[in-house]
Amino acid sequence: MSELKNTSKIYTFYRSPSPEDPYLNPGRHGSIIDCFDHHCNTYHTVNSAGEVDFYFLLPGDSDIENLLEEDEELDLLIEHPGGLELVISYPDDRGNIRGCYLFSLSDPMHSYSLKWLVTNKRLNIYYIVLYEGEYVCTGVKCVYLPEIVCYELLRYLEGKKPLLFPKFHNHSLSDEVLTEERLRREAWGFYLDYTGMKSRIGSSTDAEEIISRHILHGLACLQRSRRPKIKEDMLIFWVGRKISLNPHDIPSEYYSVYLSGDLLSGHASRDPVRHVMEEVLGEIPEYRGSSWVCPVAEEGVPLVVIRNNHLYRLELSPNFYNSAHLIFQECSLPHTGYQSYYQEVLSTGKYNRSNAKIYTFPDKSRDKGVQTLDEVKPFSRGDLLNIIEEGREENLSRIFATLPQVPGKDMDEIVVSICEKFKKKAEPYFLAFLDVSAFPLKAAAIMGVGILESVKAIPNLIEIMKGPAREAVYAKYALGMIGDPAFPFVEPLLRDRKMDIRIRAIETLSLIGTREAYAAIENMQKDRSAKVEQVRKRVLTPLS
Repeated sequence: MSELKNTSKIYTFYRSPSPEDPYLNPGRHGSIIDCFDHHCNTYHTVNSAGEVDFYFLLPGDSDIENLLEEDEELDLLIEHPGGLELVISYPDDRGNIRGCYLFSLSDPMHSYSLKWLVTNKRLNIYYIVLYEGEYVCTGVKCVYLPEIVCYELLRYLEGKKPLLFPKFHNHSLSDEVLTEERLRREAWGFYLDYTGMKSRIGSSTDAEEIISRHILHGLACLQRSRRPKIKEDMLIFWVGRKISLNPHDIPSEYYSVYLSGDLLSGHASRDPVRHVMEEVLGEIPEYRGSSWVCPVAEEGVPLVVIRNNHLYRLELSPNFYNSAHLIFQECSLPHTGYQSYYQEVLSTGKYNRSNAKIYTFPDKSRDKGVQTLDEVKPFSRGDLLNIIEEGREENLSRIFATLPQVPGKDMDEIVVSICEKFKKKAEPYFLAFLDVSAFPLKAAAIMGVGILESVKAIPNLIEIMKGPAREAVYAKYALGMIGDPAFPFVEPLLRDRKMDIRIRAIETLSLIGTREAYAAIENMQKDRSAKVEQVRKRVLTPLS
């Protein structure tokens, strides 16, 4: 009987490059060299130890020291069931350095690689350059994959459909649609054991992002639905948190979402929205079921309206929180002296904020269809300047809703005009725009908080300082305009592990320009990086 042979190529004979042997060898790395010779800058394989190696051919002028310290941006593009593309990019002053790695489940080695990535949550990147006609490895990095990327990869491997993103309408709705009748009515509530999920996953941030992805997918499914009971209704989407006993009678924090609507009946078989959300959230092991409840009774906050297949963000004012507080006090107050969430918001004045991350997560995920601007006729530059010149505070929402349509060449003038006319009244709007991913809008927001010398913006600006270079430049100047209040936040960055961050901190302190700021630069210990020392010497030279 003839011997059966497994011809599927799982392990390769590639020996990974090393400092002792950095050159790609035609005998060992022939396929990689051939790929690079044919104008492709990426290759992935499995080495002789069974680990997944990513090879990344860099442009000739790349700063390898920067890349080794810079954080990668990882994007996952899934075309179910055809294939998957993992994109690694490094935003740079000269433009993106970007590599795309393709996978297909029909290839046994690709399937093995994806399973290895999900299990080990990391990958090896070998940075390759062409030097005197030969391909040379100039650096290697072990990159740890975010939990949400591993989660999406695992879903792909299990043959599940990709999670969708909804498309939000560019216009928001005022909370005038939240009539007293709608606030008092019951809705379908869906509950996730957030404590249990954090324990299983090991991170509250990762747990919230996974919940957010499923919520966004649920909203997208409702938006695309052709069922009359969904399409013709005005559905209101709420979020909330509550403490309750889990099945083991141990107190747990629950993440709750609610859907209320004019056409909902409370009968599971007659309300298709319940079926949609049960199916979406039921994929999470910690899903604990649904019930017919009043969201206000559980201190829920409405965020989105779904109407005629459009999704609108809700703008919440003190009117909503006051009405909700009165209804809660009348019907659901646990005991005398209890301060409801609505009462707390009224006392702090943070009316349009929520702990839910369903708006910020799409920005982290490449803005996959989160907003659509084609349904709104753009204002001309002149029209927008006229609206700003009127100086009416009630127009601020309309002005900022229009900013995504402003051409880049006009943005600076518009931002300066807003700051001059509205001053601190515009601050909350600029603060909200600091979270967007679209660069022109984020740059405008950074410029705005800088002009307004917004102390509230300092923590956000510090985070932006740690991010991509082109955003960090704007944050640096904004912190310089804010001045002395920013010093205690910037000074610790002088000791950051990343060279780029230390350089940015030195430059920012020099822009702040106070005696204390320059003293901090002078008193730094000698830096291990010659580049940092060069920048430090440059900013201190005028003082010599």
